[in-house]
Amino acid sequence: MGEVENAIRDYGLAISLNPVLSAAFYERALCQVTLGKDELALEDFAHAIRLEPGYLSSLRNEAFYVNIG
Repeated sequence: MGEVENAIRDYGLAISLNPVLSAAFYERALCQVTLGKDELALEDFAHAIRLEPGYLSSLRNEAFYVNIG
């Protein structure tokens, strides 16, 4: 298992311990993007934004776009 996959696992553990930890959803989404798992990334980004709406502006500031479809 590579570093990104390990990070995804670790963020998942953090989320299971604290399901309102928005940073874990956000960071896991970034890892998902790295692996090309756009749908999973969108789910995690959406969850992070629901918990912490400030993440939406963060994504805009980084000019981050997920190419789906």
